[in-house]
Amino acid sequence: MWEISIHAQLMGTLYSIPAGAAFCLLYDLIRIVRKCVRPHPAVDFLLDIFYWVVCAFATFSLFLIFSSGQIRWYVFFGLLVGFLLFRFTLSRWIIRFSFRLIDLLRRLLRRIGRVLRPVFRKIFAFFRKMSKKGESLLKKLLQPLCRLLYNLKTGKNSPPTGSEHD
Repeated sequence: MWEISIHAQLMGTLYSIPAGAAFCLLYDLIRIVRKCVRPHPAVDFLLDIFYWVVCAFATFSLFLIFSSGQIRWYVFFGLLVGFLLFRFTLSRWIIRFSFRLIDLLRRLLRRIGRVLRPVFRKIFAFFRKMSKKGESLLKKLLQPLCRLLYNLKTGKNSPPTGSEHD
């Protein structure tokens, strides 16, 4: 039976702790998106699937690297310790900071929107007016062409055939 050295076990545990912290950080980012955007339940479901696929792939990679693919408790222990350490220390600050930053950005964008709204309304009104003028001009330009196509379809003013010229 193949045995894993104490050094490999220790390295597996030590590398799984930051991996667990990264899992918590990814989960916090998903929580921030959910809180700020309020996605459709289908998008929410896809975010959960994405999270679990990423975590499963990373955990599988840890098992492959440090224990030749054998499932060992110390990797799960390190993941749990890293997740909980991050969750009860940095996670709270990151979420608070993110919510404050997003709130600040929303307020800033609202103020910019209030300032730019009249400008955009004038620009859109100008383009709407120009498109109506362009539409009426295009209709006037295409009317003779429509009559010509109509005449060709009905046979009026059709080009002479070769027998009439003899």
